[in-house]
Amino acid sequence: MSELLPEQAARQKIDAMLSVSGWAVQSINELNLFAAKGVAVREIQSKDGPADYMLFVGGKANYESALADLERELFQEASTA
Repeated sequence: MSELLPEQAARQKIDAMLSVSGWAVQSINELNLFAAKGVAVREIQSKDGPADYMLFVGGKANYESALADLERELFQEASTA
């Protein structure tokens, strides 16, 4: 069994953190913005370019930059471990 790349490990950690916090985590190919009150969509195209995650609340886009920053931090943490 192969080890996860640091980015994959960070994504799994973020997905788990979002899920525990009550977010429905989805990829773009399984998109259902009304699956839960809060939906986090992985790897989505935003108006500003590609986003690692975009948050939707009540079906409307919320914010993505905080999650992108968090993923970068976790990626750096994983790559130095």
